[in-house]
Formats: sequence, C-alpha cells, structure tokens
Amino acid sequence: MKRLLTIQYHIWSKIKMWTLIRADRFDISGDHYALSMGEAMKRNDMALLGDCMVGTVPSLTLKLYSDPVKHRSIDPDGHVEFAVQRMNYGDWPSKQPEGEIVEDSLSAVGWRVIRRPKAV
Repeated sequence: MKRLLTIQYHIWSKIKMWTLIRADRFDISGDHYALSMGEAMKRNDMALLGDCMVGTVPSLTLKLYSDPVKHRSIDPDGHVEFAVQRMNYGDWPSKQPEGEIVEDSLSAVGWRVIRRPKAV
C-alpha cells in the first residue's frame, strides 16, 4: 500500500526560493502551523523531487579532471580541447576558469567562486 504525504509549500519571495515541507514537520503555534524561514530551510523536502542544495561559505572551487586516456596535449598556441557543461543557475560570481598543466598536458580545469560584496 502506498503512503500519502500531506505537504505544504511556501514561496520566499525576497530570496526567490521555495520550500516543500511535510505537514508533520511544522511547529504548532496555538491553532495554526508555523515555521520560520530558517527552520523551513532545514526541514525542506525538495529532495523528494530530486532537488538538493548544498550550503557552503565562499570561496569554493570546482575542479574537473581530464581523462588521461583522451587527447589533452596543449598545442603551440596554448590551446587544448576540453569540453565542459557548467550549471548556470547559481548567482555567486566566479573567476575565469584556470587550467592545471602537468607535463605539457591539461590535467584539470577549475572554477573558483568568490564572495560577493555585501550590499550597503
């Protein structure tokens, strides 16, 4: 027998995010359910839909290693073929990708996410 979940969602318009929370994970305040944004983020069930979020503090580096059995030599002009499809949905600024060269071959490509200046 399948179990049905009663869920609620809330759109946090100022931060352009939404949460999906099971009804039994809300706090009861008098005769209604209540949940702060901080608690909603902790109890978020978006993973049920395959959506997950990782929380971290900048700086953060994504490093992709090249396949050592594929062509990765650097030509005389300093170019090398390396295909990457990056996620473009985050809003942290990043620096230009940096290549890691080992013995005249591209070993890895990395992007470093930097801290956004605080709004004044």
